[in-house]
Amino acid sequence: MKRPKRERTPKRSGVAQPPPGPPLGRLGSERIMADITRALGSRNFSSFEEVNAFLAGATQAEVVAPEPATPLERAQSLVYDAWDAVGPRRIELAREALAISEDCADAWIVLATDDATTIDDARVLIERAVAAGERALGVAFFEENVGHFWGILETRPYMRARRELANLYLASGEHEIASVLLEDLLRLNPGDNQGNRYELLECFQLMGDDVRVGHLLDRYDDDSAAEWVYGRALWAYRVYGDGPFAIAALEEAFAANPYIAPYMFGLWRVPAEPPDSYTPGSVDEAALYVGYFGQLWSDTPGASEWHYEFVNKKIERSGAGNRRKSKKPRLKSVPTKKGTGR
Repeated sequence: MKRPKRERTPKRSGVAQPPPGPPLGRLGSERIMADITRALGSRNFSSFEEVNAFLAGATQAEVVAPEPATPLERAQSLVYDAWDAVGPRRIELAREALAISEDCADAWIVLATDDATTIDDARVLIERAVAAGERALGVAFFEENVGHFWGILETRPYMRARRELANLYLASGEHEIASVLLEDLLRLNPGDNQGNRYELLECFQLMGDDVRVGHLLDRYDDDSAAEWVYGRALWAYRVYGDGPFAIAALEEAFAANPYIAPYMFGLWRVPAEPPDSYTPGSVDEAALYVGYFGQLWSDTPGASEWHYEFVNKKIERSGAGNRRKSKKPRLKSVPTKKGTGR
């Protein structure tokens, strides 16, 4: 699935580097969606045509939504304010929200990411966020709406909480537990608006589970992100060796982002502070990929050498650099076993 722009917080969840809230553009739209939902609920429409007519008019005039009515709605409104706030005010608003409704999962997430002092404390708070989301939705809701989560606005706090919990387990090296949580998120939302498949792929790779890696890659086989296409190339080499299938996968990966190689082989240094976001095919994406996954290539016997020779052949065939036979363009030597991991 080609995405024109992808934003990703490169640092893992945890108290040393607590992740910020979701990007402001998405937050603003989510607040607007909540307002429109309440506005729709306050009117009696007799048909979808009437709903569409109302929404069409709403693009030309501000939607006047009723004030949040339930405790959870009022608490969530405070969380929207917390997302826009900075510093201690975020924590204050989250606590105010929880004083109104302990079922406000997003408020627990704010405390976990902004106020926890240890990773264990963060995990306790995120587990409370998950439990809050489950209470808010109810058992019947899960049974009736599996496969459609995230598209339903009320599910998003729960989905965020489950993702944060999975990332905490991933950050602490508990890959199997993280993978179970992430697989369940994909069950609830196969479309994967959150990008949970990337962390799940990382879990399977770190566990060396090539069977599950292959199944997951095939499940989202039109994804062109660096994690996906280079992950497929590495998987193909691990499973099939240096042959046509693996070469084709590496060709596809190189075409998607040719900047991986200079970082992978030491021509460029991976930044100490990774960017907050990136676009597919960019230098920033390449730096993030090598920072996270370079070690996987180094840990697979022969993979770095295979990748290295492939890139050199590409350079020679393209005629890049000095064309004199005595000075064919070459990359630096392949990194040692330590590689360029995180």
